[in-house]
Amino acid sequence: MAFGLLTAPKAKPASIQITRYTVPSASGTLLRSLLPCQPDGPLQTFAFERYRGICGLPRKLDMASIQLARCQLWENFVNQTISQWGIQLTGHHFDLLDWEETLKAPFDPWVERMQEIFVLRWSGFDDLDAAQVHARGEPLVEQLNGAMAASKGSRPLRRQDVIHFAPDGTRRHHMLEAFGLELRSKGGAAIMRVIGPDGAAVPDAPPQPSDVHRWTSIADTDDRLADALVYLGRREWFDLFKAIECIEDWAGGEGVLIKLGWMDRDKRVKRTANSFRHRRDGSHSPPSPPATHEEALRFVADLIRKAFEAAEAHSHP
Repeated sequence: MAFGLLTAPKAKPASIQITRYTVPSASGTLLRSLLPCQPDGPLQTFAFERYRGICGLPRKLDMASIQLARCQLWENFVNQTISQWGIQLTGHHFDLLDWEETLKAPFDPWVERMQEIFVLRWSGFDDLDAAQVHARGEPLVEQLNGAMAASKGSRPLRRQDVIHFAPDGTRRHHMLEAFGLELRSKGGAAIMRVIGPDGAAVPDAPPQPSDVHRWTSIADTDDRLADALVYLGRREWFDLFKAIECIEDWAGGEGVLIKLGWMDRDKRVKRTANSFRHRRDGSHSPPSPPATHEEALRFVADLIRKAFEAAEAHSHP
């Protein structure tokens, strides 16, 4: 039976609203994997019902025909909306796993693992060339580095190749960059399943955006918070001091942060960062004892978390 689904409208939607969350149009390559295991999933059902009238498909069909129609339509939809570009991420394996766990589809951006390669995908790369993807990827990765540091304590990742995904499934890598290695240890996370009274596993709750997704969305509307993430991701004393300044400016001044209890009156971390960002034996002396670099990282990460939580709650100081 010919369903006419392969001739469905080719206009590329910006996104599809699905109840409580959004499926970015660029997430097609990941959603393709849903077809074999969830032919009746909500996304396929939504797309099928949306295009059913356009395609002239009869309202009454046997179940097998409906299943096939849904799969054909969704495959066609995926092929129309697949993102062409990604950026290979490099860094310590634990940090790569943190990004994969935190940045998941259907939210944007997301990390996709291809064998042992971790690729950052983003709808903002659509309609760009390799050089533009490389340029747009730099501030995106810097901002995500700061958000992941504040959220998970992750170390920074770096960009390596820009990857082009051809329609036939082949990949072409652009602009190889070298990277270093670091030895670290980390415990694994337990995976838990909730069992209902009938002995069956309770389905997982609908996916929700991570705090990193939420924070980067907020940062898109506030340059001070966006810059604070970038500075934290860079981790140097100069950058940590600038991150503190960004949050002070956002909150309304140093005194506001002290009044909120976000910064101690001695300003130990800020004074240490201000001293160490200048030349040794200069006019800016550190407190005694000065804050360690790890203490400063934790302080700035906590400061940024509080700022984004306040921004989310619309309780700007």
